[in-house]
Amino acid sequence: MSLPSASLGRSVLELLAAAGQPVSRSEIKRRLGLAESHLSHLLRDLEATGMIVRRHAEKGREVLVDLGPEGHRVVEASLLPRWVDRLAGLIAGTGKDPLRDLATVAGELVAAGAPSQAAADRLAQALAERTVALAVAAKGRPNEIREPSLYEAPARADVVGPALQPWLEAAAEARGQGIRDYVAEALRERLAADGFLPGARPRTPGEAAQVLDGLRRQVGPLGVPVRELIVEGRRR
Repeated sequence: MSLPSASLGRSVLELLAAAGQPVSRSEIKRRLGLAESHLSHLLRDLEATGMIVRRHAEKGREVLVDLGPEGHRVVEASLLPRWVDRLAGLIAGTGKDPLRDLATVAGELVAAGAPSQAAADRLAQALAERTVALAVAAKGRPNEIREPSLYEAPARADVVGPALQPWLEAAAEARGQGIRDYVAEALRERLAADGFLPGARPRTPGEAAQVLDGLRRQVGPLGVPVRELIVEGRRR
């Protein structure tokens, strides 16, 4: 349904939606800068279409204006839809609530009426990034020299894709490392395990086991009993 007096009618509905409660007629006049005659016609037309309702305050002669049935429908459909309220609640919880699964957050936004799945996914990603950034900032210590975040680089290096970047930052923070050090160590361990660093000697039993697993995957089934391999190794 089109709004009476177009943009002014919309402005009245936005004002009432933002207030979340009845607003006095005099306040609407002041906020919109309308002449008395213009305001009277505007409110009359809005009331006739069910956009607003008017009533007298319990005390005094002040007239209060509130959203009517049709006004509530228009507000929820286009001016202040439910998904925006849900997003505001999620933003308010960042830094307080733990990092949540992106698909779950996006699903909540879609259920609340987000315009598309793509929009919900992007908003969920932004919330995750903000949650991680706040968590990292909260754990920072005075005089600590930290590795610059990839997000702070002039040309952002998206090394793992947008879906995994927040988790990468969280993992690096949990290890007490900068992202570059964390990624470099993870790559070195993987390259060593896959046998692509011939000069890298394993430093721990766990690293040695990773190297052996990598070699085993490369060679495949040997068809020789383990007992015979052990005997041959001792003989040599």
